[in-house]
Amino acid sequence: MKLVSLSVLMALCLGTEVTIVSQAAKAFPSQNPYQISQINPTTAEEFVIRGVAKATRGDLEGAVEDFNQAVSLNPNYATVYISRGAAYYDLGEYQQAIADYKQALSLNPNYSTAYISRGRAYGELGEYQKAIADYSQAISLNPNYAMAYANRGVAYRLLGEDEKAIADIQKAAILFQQQGNIGEAKQILQFLQQIQ
Repeated sequence: MKLVSLSVLMALCLGTEVTIVSQAAKAFPSQNPYQISQINPTTAEEFVIRGVAKATRGDLEGAVEDFNQAVSLNPNYATVYISRGAAYYDLGEYQQAIADYKQALSLNPNYSTAYISRGRAYGELGEYQKAIADYSQAISLNPNYAMAYANRGVAYRLLGEDEKAIADIQKAAILFQQQGNIGEAKQILQFLQQIQ
């Protein structure tokens, strides 16, 4: 079971995917926000915006190229490492994703998205204890991070620690409901029914 898709992760980067697209619309007002991949970027931020647009359309290799350009222009821009890591994750290149998430954390140790993202990559590699440690760190930075509880619950389940899994899944469902994300709450509750 993949823990979160690229679109969900990209929604976590910089707040939400809509935020990135709206930033693109402000940066390039004459462009349709969903045709941002047509722009000719000159700054790291613009390369990230175009890279996210490419990734959203499924052009992961093109997105990585744009993220690489962003890194060359601004190697201290933590968001680019999260974005490129997400693309590597969806390409199945989990070690490269982990390296990017580590770099993002070296630039911003309080970046909860980097912890949950790296946890997902560790999970794909079967390194569930490392995944749990990263989800726990994301939760310590943001106690209302529903997806961190959900992913940690899945990791606990995969380790056979059902009691901990159930507690985290229940917490995630409550948080999703409180945050108005009813679809995620229903999905996580269905998972809970399967493990109880």
